[in-house]
Amino acid sequence: MPAKIVTKREILMVAALKVVIATVVTVAGLVSIAYLANMLGLSKALGITLSIIVGVCGFVVGVYWTVSYLVKSGYTETKASTAQK
Repeated sequence: MPAKIVTKREILMVAALKVVIATVVTVAGLVSIAYLANMLGLSKALGITLSIIVGVCGFVVGVYWTVSYLVKSGYTETKASTAQK
């Protein structure tokens, strides 16, 4: 069975999908934190602080998830390293 050939375009499409998924999950986390803070009667300062924490964590996880996929897929290999194989 021949190995599946994956083009750089397909890799970038999957990476873009991962970015969209990470963005949607981060926004859902921000909205849920705001809703819970309002529902529980927490102070607005605490709600803002928790939203900032969720936003930063979502950004970091999204970047890590996307970059690790790009590295594992071989997208970052240079022409020199592929010519040696």
